[in-house]
Amino acid sequence: MAIKNISPEIQIEQIEAQLRSFMSRRFRVSYDPAFPSSKGDLCKWFQVILEIGPGEDPTIRTQVHNLFERILTSLAEHNLVCESDVVSLRARRHYPDSKTYNPDHPFMFIEAEWRGSAIRVMGKQKSFNSWMTTCLDYHNRFDKNDPLTKEYSEKNSPSADVQA
Repeated sequence: MAIKNISPEIQIEQIEAQLRSFMSRRFRVSYDPAFPSSKGDLCKWFQVILEIGPGEDPTIRTQVHNLFERILTSLAEHNLVCESDVVSLRARRHYPDSKTYNPDHPFMFIEAEWRGSAIRVMGKQKSFNSWMTTCLDYHNRFDKNDPLTKEYSEKNSPSADVQA
């Protein structure tokens, strides 16, 4: 059940505290209640960007998928998330030895998006293993053959043109 009547700032603090309890790397939580979508209207956009790696892509992919499920479980408790039009989880690769590594804009690895209402349903059902089938969009930027990668479509993703 989502927590109601709590300001977005307090919910973000609560979410960050929950995520810190199991996230070993850097992450950032953000919320924009009036994000311009690709359709020209405004949407409520919530996102978590997390650092993942280094490691072999298949191993890291499994870690990301496990983290996505844990993160979604935490997020489902928050009305701010469940009422968002778009909820994005973005895992970025960490390349400490690469000359092109920039800690302020690491390389994107896997990103996925859902409607907040889908997260609410998963929370009510207490089943987050359906996250792969309920997401609006999923991209594995390092493995274009990842079977979960969905065809890019601005129609499906209000935040498709966002650069984080």
